[in-house]
Amino acid sequence: KTMSLSDEMNHLPSIQVNFDNSLDCLLKEIRYITREPLNYKIPGKYRELIPLLDNERTLRLHVERLRSIAIKYNYLIEHMEIEERDLFETKLNRIDEIIHRGLNEITWKSLNLSDYIEQAYGLINMDASIALETVQHDVSLIKQLAFNWSNLRGDIFDENQQNLQLTFQQALQKHQNVQAAFNEKLTMDGHKIHSLVDNIAKVIF
Repeated sequence: KTMSLSDEMNHLPSIQVNFDNSLDCLLKEIRYITREPLNYKIPGKYRELIPLLDNERTLRLHVERLRSIAIKYNYLIEHMEIEERDLFETKLNRIDEIIHRGLNEITWKSLNLSDYIEQAYGLINMDASIALETVQHDVSLIKQLAFNWSNLRGDIFDENQQNLQLTFQQALQKHQNVQAAFNEKLTMDGHKIHSLVDNIAKVIF
C-alpha cells in the first residue's frame, strides 16, 4: 500500500535522485577514448551506456531537474505543519502518487521520462511549493492582524485617568468615537482576512 503523505508525513524519509556522480565521470571518459585520435572500442559490459552517451546533455538536464524536484519535495515534507497537511490533502495525495511512480516505475531508460519530469516539476516545484509559500505567508498576516486587535483601544480610560474629569456627555461622546474607530478597524481587518482566506482557498485546490 502506498503511504499517504497527508496521513504519515512525519514518517516519510527524504528522497534523492538515483544517479551516481561517478557515472558522469565514466561517460566523459568513454566519450574521450572512443573519439579521435584514440577510437577505442567500448567493452561489451559498458555497451548499455551507449544510449546515455548519445544523449548525455539530455541526461544531465534530467538529473538536474529531478534533483530540483527532490529538494522541493523534501522541503515540503519537512516544513509543512500538521494543520497545513489537512488543507493540502488533495495535492499531497497527487504528490504521493507521482513520487511512488518515480520510486517504483520510472527508470533512466523510460521513454516517458521527460513527461514524468514535467509532471512532477509542475506539481511539486510550481503548484505545491508556491501554494505552501502563499498559505504560510497569508496565515502569518492573518495572525498578525488578529494579534494587533489586542492593542486596540476599546474604551476611553487611560493610565493618567484624565477622562475621569469629563462630564457624562463628554465621556459618552468620546466613548462613541473610540468605539467607532475600533469597529472601523475591525471591519477593515475583517475584509483583509476574508480576502486572504479566499486567496488560500484558491491555491490549495
